[in-house]
Amino acid sequence: MRASGCVPRLQIEDGGTSAIDLGTVHPGSKSVATINVLNRSFCKVPVAIVLSSSTRFLHCLQFVGGERRIQKVLPAGGCEKLEIDCQLLSKDIDSENAKICDVLGRLEIDLDGPGYVQLACRDLKITAGVVKLSVIGDVKEVNMERSSEKSLALYNGGTLAVVAECSVSTAADAFSVDCSRFRLAPGETHSITLTCSEPGASARGMLCITTQPAQADKILVELVAKATTKLLCNRSFVFWGGQWLGEDAQRVVTFRNPSSTQPFSFTAELKLRASCFKIQLKDGAVVSRQHIVVPPGGDSINGHILARWKIRRIEANYTSQTTAVA
Repeated sequence: MRASGCVPRLQIEDGGTSAIDLGTVHPGSKSVATINVLNRSFCKVPVAIVLSSSTRFLHCLQFVGGERRIQKVLPAGGCEKLEIDCQLLSKDIDSENAKICDVLGRLEIDLDGPGYVQLACRDLKITAGVVKLSVIGDVKEVNMERSSEKSLALYNGGTLAVVAECSVSTAADAFSVDCSRFRLAPGETHSITLTCSEPGASARGMLCITTQPAQADKILVELVAKATTKLLCNRSFVFWGGQWLGEDAQRVVTFRNPSSTQPFSFTAELKLRASCFKIQLKDGAVVSRQHIVVPPGGDSINGHILARWKIRRIEANYTSQTTAVA
């Protein structure tokens, strides 16, 4: 009489490493690792698969579904896929600056039956730390002018390296960012450049910065641009020479509005020797102060400067106060 038996042989597909890496996690995040267990024997093998850990980290490990111990019967030559869920809480990190890259627990596969026969086991390892990316100066809003650039500096104050992604939501492509994706090691800073195109009217947008690993809150910065127009003038000063007493002499000052969409309104006022110089209007009236509106893309020649006195080798500076229309 002869009896024969089957020796269970199990293999964990892990690339031949001594520990299974569950990835990078931080408080509030979780990682899911998939592990394949192969039955290399020629018979069915009943097994008990157990996740074990120290008391401190016991709550962090479980199979997807919520169990820490499952029973399976592995068919001959079959494969069983296991999904291990690892989730850390804030209390699992000793301090805000702590970083751990250590054995978190253990995966054990035992023969399910009387007695204790361990068929396979692997350590479970994680890299854990704190993700803390911020804008230097805690900037919440950036005000920009047309065709201008501004820089924002970001700082990684956590203990894990992060990959940051920047995106801008805006109408009519009024804003853009020069770098959409970059990596920051702990303690590093990185500057991004925001560009505002030339808007025809006021514009608003939002800069959104996300990280991998993801931190609890996205970084949001509001972008604001107001349509501004610079008034152009054909003269930086007005000069008279060789005029005699009693003669009137005009010098034409032309103001131009470079905007093609917005009118420009301002007040011109003579402040030097107001008794000698006047602004002559188209209807012939002379004043020392005049409100002028220049249409979009147009010129205004209402600013005629009239001299009524003999002036020799004297420069009469023309000073104006301008007020832009919103």
